[in-house]
Amino acid sequence: MKTVLQESKIFEPGTPFIVSDDTEDKVVPAGSTGFISHVKGSDRTHHNVVFLSVVLTRIGKSGKGRVTIKDISTPIYELKGKAVKSCMPSEQRRQYVHIDKIAPEFPVLNQMTPLDFMAWACAKIELTKKIKDANRFSLSWEKAKGQIRDHLTHVTNLYDDNPKETTNFFTLHFDSILNTLRILEAGTAIAYKRYVDRTLAIQINALGFLLNYWEKRWPCTKTNLVALKKELERTKTALRG
Repeated sequence: MKTVLQESKIFEPGTPFIVSDDTEDKVVPAGSTGFISHVKGSDRTHHNVVFLSVVLTRIGKSGKGRVTIKDISTPIYELKGKAVKSCMPSEQRRQYVHIDKIAPEFPVLNQMTPLDFMAWACAKIELTKKIKDANRFSLSWEKAKGQIRDHLTHVTNLYDDNPKETTNFFTLHFDSILNTLRILEAGTAIAYKRYVDRTLAIQINALGFLLNYWEKRWPCTKTNLVALKKELERTKTALRG
């Protein structure tokens, strides 16, 4: 069986994604869209699975617009075939989904739809809150404008309560919101490097597991093994760098 090793599904924070048709989950069904926020951790039972925090803009193919934070789990490296499924969770596991990166409709931030901009900003601030270094972050937190900062950190609740008013606020204060995000992210630069290192370590662990699995339990082509080993070395180099 020919299997192509796809890129890691641990996408960068703020990356837009769609839940693919391979997904059987009913909580975050196929067609759901949103933005990646951050990695919450790896699955200790299934080494090729990662837990992610995401911000959804739509649930299902016909869902209405929303800004909702959800936790999902997904394969780190998407592989097909019956032999591979034996080392993966059941498709019926709650909030276990398959995701694909999508090209943003408007790649320039100021051309984003208001809904996408709110969800993207929410994804970024949720990561910043997770990885903050207490001392440095507290200083950057004080520099950020209070009203803007509060809207960023409570956007999901504000949108649920009054979507029109919240949308108008984010549209009117676009530049101030971006500036506030930059201030807050500046206070977490060192913590973000540690976060990236942790995500690379998770990918290395997954690749090591898959390499062992492929070599010992699943006859596959030499091309597949070479591709896997190259990806493992590339990820290790990134971690060392």
